[in-house]
Amino acid sequence: LETENQLGITLYPNPTSGTITVELEIAQLTRITLTLTNMLGQNMVNKQSEVNGLFKQSFDLSGFAEGLYFITVRSENETLLRKVIKK
Repeated sequence: LETENQLGITLYPNPTSGTITVELEIAQLTRITLTLTNMLGQNMVNKQSEVNGLFKQSFDLSGFAEGLYFITVRSENETLLRKVIKK
């Protein structure tokens, strides 16, 4: 899951105390789903979008408890999982 083949993903700042930004660069039009889950596997945020080129999405985590979260990016061909630390 940690490979970066078709999807190039960047998360910043990580760790964060507030907003985290997800940047993706995709060479061709692709439908993606971004999901933020907590340690219990509960979906906290779920966003779908069509991406062609650079995509940027920010999530406000300031109202969330401190701890470890996961951002999953799914496309037709890949699923990437990244850890996010909320402090």
